[in-house]
Amino acid sequence: MKAGEGTRVGGLLRSFRLPKEVGAINRQRQAVGPRGRAGSPQPERSASEARAVGVGPRGIDRGSRIGIALLTIIAVAGLGASFLAPYSPRAQDRENFHHPPSLPSTGCSVRWLVADENGAIHLFGFQGCRVHLLGTDALGRDILSRVLYGARVSATAAIFGVLLTVTLGALVGAAAAIGGGIWDRWLMRTTELFMALPALYLILAIRNVFPDDLAPSWTALILVGSLALVGWCGVSRLVRAHVLSLRERDFATSAVAAGAGRIRLFFRHIFPNTLPLLLLQVGLTLPYFLLGEATLSFLGLGVQEPNSSWGNMLASAASNYTR
Repeated sequence: MKAGEGTRVGGLLRSFRLPKEVGAINRQRQAVGPRGRAGSPQPERSASEARAVGVGPRGIDRGSRIGIALLTIIAVAGLGASFLAPYSPRAQDRENFHHPPSLPSTGCSVRWLVADENGAIHLFGFQGCRVHLLGTDALGRDILSRVLYGARVSATAAIFGVLLTVTLGALVGAAAAIGGGIWDRWLMRTTELFMALPALYLILAIRNVFPDDLAPSWTALILVGSLALVGWCGVSRLVRAHVLSLRERDFATSAVAAGAGRIRLFFRHIFPNTLPLLLLQVGLTLPYFLLGEATLSFLGLGVQEPNSSWGNMLASAASNYTR
């Protein structure tokens, strides 16, 4: 080797800094993610970026947190109505019809954890006067107490209706996707038949079969059943499409190759990946049942007077204030 060539080779070897380049590559991979390719995990948002886009520390955006908080308040108020309400929803103040909202005046004191004439314990009450924080209706009944008791009917109907709808839709959709063949075609044609029926007329027909003077619990059960009868179809179609897509994933193919049957494949591998979709459907279906119960009660097909419901309270207010 000539002297000039040796000098050039030595310069190339000195400029070849392998450890430095490897360290830079490793730092780049750690910043991008463990796989370092398209689809790999991205760096987490900083606290300022998360606040800017409205994402909380656990990945729940601000709107979702507000919605969850409101639904929780409605459920707690409805389930604890007998304790939170200051009066019975049927108790009448015959001296204060259409009384505006009022606050405790001079000589009137607020008492906590008081018992009424029937022995029921209430969170708060008033001594020496009758105070109506939201006023009274046309019959002198406390509106706040009736709103709380009406939330019990609406919350109970919504919770049981959502559970029935999502469960029935998930079972039908999963059975159609896992069964396949004629089983899939028969279930989907039945689902499309229910979707073709006019929902409002079907609910009205089901309600008119039963008498009007039913107990509130039976009325709520009929409302839940009629609303769920026409509400499960969309859930079943979504679940079927989702399960069919999951069956084509690599983890499902590997499970089948390892000898997993259809039942084990669904409950061990596919069902856990379907839970986020079902939780999403719960959040989307809950307002449907709240509005459905209020609408039917407003039309006179739900909970009847003197029992309180948000729907019949709206109907009573509309009839009193539009004359």
